[in-house]
Amino acid sequence: MSKPSVWPIAICVLDTALSQWSEPWDRALISDRATELGYKVPRVIDLAHANVETLVGECTSAEARAVVVPSLDHLPPAAAEALAAVNVKVVTVYPEIAPNAGAEQAGREQTLSTSDEKGSR
Repeated sequence: MSKPSVWPIAICVLDTALSQWSEPWDRALISDRATELGYKVPRVIDLAHANVETLVGECTSAEARAVVVPSLDHLPPAAAEALAAVNVKVVTVYPEIAPNAGAEQAGREQTLSTSDEKGSR
């Protein structure tokens, strides 16, 4: 059995067919975003040369907690559901979506609506 990593693992993913000339920039962005969020990045997967099953297999074998992509355009439609089935979160650079962003936004909206209610009384 492998020794658990101190840092959570994220697999960086991009589709070079989509990136084309901006591939080096996209690779840097996803790597920086993963590092910024505290993930260790053992590899980058190019979905121009791999499929969803390969991506899910790599995430499972690496015990990844997240996949970091430049944007959701880089993932095939079936990928998000397949990754969720193995408890892997999707993190994007554009728009900036992190694993807990939804909960934080819901908290801000709740705070704003409570403040509005108090102000209207």
